[in-house]
Amino acid sequence: MISFSEVGASGSEVRGAVDVDGESFGVWFRVTGAPVEASAEAFSVLALPVAMARGLGVEAPGSLTEGFVEGLGRWQEVFTTWYPDRLVPVEVRAGRRRSRRPARGRACFFTGGVDSFFSALRHLESLDALVFVHGFDVPLVELPDLRVAVTSGVRAAASELGVPLVEVETNLHDFSDAMGSPWGTTYHGVALAAVAHLLAPAFGEVLVGGTHTYSDLFPWGSHPLSDRLLSSDRVRLVHDGGDTDRVQKTVGVAGSEVALRHLRVCWENRDGTYNCGVCKKCLRTMIALRIAGKLEACETLPHEIDLDAVRAMHLGDVNTLAYHAELVLHLRDLGTEPDLLAACEESLRRDDPRTVRWGSRDWTSILPLLLERPARTRP
Repeated sequence: MISFSEVGASGSEVRGAVDVDGESFGVWFRVTGAPVEASAEAFSVLALPVAMARGLGVEAPGSLTEGFVEGLGRWQEVFTTWYPDRLVPVEVRAGRRRSRRPARGRACFFTGGVDSFFSALRHLESLDALVFVHGFDVPLVELPDLRVAVTSGVRAAASELGVPLVEVETNLHDFSDAMGSPWGTTYHGVALAAVAHLLAPAFGEVLVGGTHTYSDLFPWGSHPLSDRLLSSDRVRLVHDGGDTDRVQKTVGVAGSEVALRHLRVCWENRDGTYNCGVCKKCLRTMIALRIAGKLEACETLPHEIDLDAVRAMHLGDVNTLAYHAELVLHLRDLGTEPDLLAACEESLRRDDPRTVRWGSRDWTSILPLLLERPARTRP
C-alpha cells in the first residue's frame, strides 16, 4: 500500500511523506506567484505510476470526488494497455466529497520551449499566468549556472509577453527517479497534473503543451488521451496543440520576437549551456527554424547547421523518428533546401525502423506511415 503522512501546506510550501510499502520519501513543492493547497488529488496522482509498477494500492490523504477516482481508473486503463508488462491496475482508496466550484483563472505550463511557447502565444489573451516548474527539466542543484540562465530567460519571456509567472520548485523528478518510474514514457504527465492540482485555489484550467500531433499518437507520459483523465472538479487539464506538428509550431513561434530572444529547447545542456546547438533536439529545432526562414534571427541557437551532424543523428525510438519524419516532409514541401533534405533522409535510411519498439508494440511500419502524410508548413 502507498500512503501519505505529514501532508500539509505552510504559506507557499507544500510537503508530504510518500510511504511506499515501508519506504518513505519526502516530496515538497515551493510556489511563488499563486496560492497553493495540499490537495489529496495532487498526492494521489503523483503516487499512481509508482503504485502501478509495484502492484500497490493508494490510500489518498483526504477525500476525493467520485468523478476524479473514476478518471484515475480510466488513466490506469490507458497505461496498462500501453505497458502491460510493466504496470497493473491498482485500487485508489479515499473518502468521497462533493464537487466544488473551480477558480476562474487559466494558466499554461511554460518552459521556454517550442511547445509551451506555441500554446502561450496561441492563448495569450486568455491566460492569467504561465507556470514554470524548477526541477523538472533543469536540476535544482547540479547545474547552478544553467538554472540561473534558464530562470532568467523564462522570467524575461513572461515579462515581455505581459503574463504573470508562477514559479514552482519541487523534488518530484527525484521521487520518480528514486522509485524507478520513467520520466518521459510514464511519469511527466502526472507530475504536471500534480502541480496543477496544487494550484487549484488560483486556476481552474491549466494548459499542457502537446508533444505530438493526433496523427502521431503513441504511448507517452503526457498525451491527449490521458492528460484530461487527471482532471478534477476544480482543475481541468487541457492537452493543447495536438492539431499542429512541431515544425508548424516552430514556424508559428518564430513569428514572435520574444520567442526568438528566449527560445530554450535543449535537454542535454552539454557543458551547462542554455542550448548546446549540437544535440538532436537543438538540431531539429534549427532545421525547423531554417524552414521558417528565421534561424538567423534566433538569438539562442547557432545560425549554421552542420550537415554531417544531421547525417550522423541517431534516431532510435519512435518519438525521435516522428519528429525527424516531420522535418523530411516539410523540407520536401519547401523545396529550397536540397542538401539539408538529403542529410535528413540519409539519417532516416540509416536508422532501421524495424529495430524500434515502444511500449508493447513493434513499430515496424511507423516510418512509411509517417512519410505518407502530406506536409503543411504554415500553421
